[in-house]
Amino acid sequence: MTYAQCCLALIKSCAGSREDAFELAENAFSTMSSSSRVTLWGIGHSLVNLSLTYKNLGNLKKSFELCQRAIFHAEENNFTQIKAKARSCLAVLYREQGEFTTALFYHLEAIEILDKIGAKSDLAEAYYQRGLTYQRMGEIDRSRENFGQAIALFNEMQAPRQVEKIEAAMEYFET
Repeated sequence: MTYAQCCLALIKSCAGSREDAFELAENAFSTMSSSSRVTLWGIGHSLVNLSLTYKNLGNLKKSFELCQRAIFHAEENNFTQIKAKARSCLAVLYREQGEFTTALFYHLEAIEILDKIGAKSDLAEAYYQRGLTYQRMGEIDRSRENFGQAIALFNEMQAPRQVEKIEAAMEYFET
């Protein structure tokens, strides 16, 4: 149940339901280590989702801490995909702080790992996130290039809503 709680907390934080998201995140975090039903895989993904939840709630300190824990957990358990997702998450956190060089470093690491293991969905999301970073930097051509790579991958997977999300981001920032 903890992984589902973390996913729901992330969704609530994206939707602006701050109190619900915070309550779910705190509950999931406190039960994660004590529950015998949580798998090692679930812990890794939960940590990444909680990190993004706390970012959305404005608690970057806790978000960074959880992201670092996710990376350590992934390395300790040899979960390459979770490690890459956590690196991508770290890139987003650095982008939030305006540390674009560091953000691009982590985006590149995540993209290289995800490309190597063929994790198309996470790879597409990583390209999208890097596109957002370039957009914030004012490098529109590089942003479009990354958005294009994300759209191509999402189209391969027949994920039209993900494509719509990227197209909306492209329109929003180009106006």
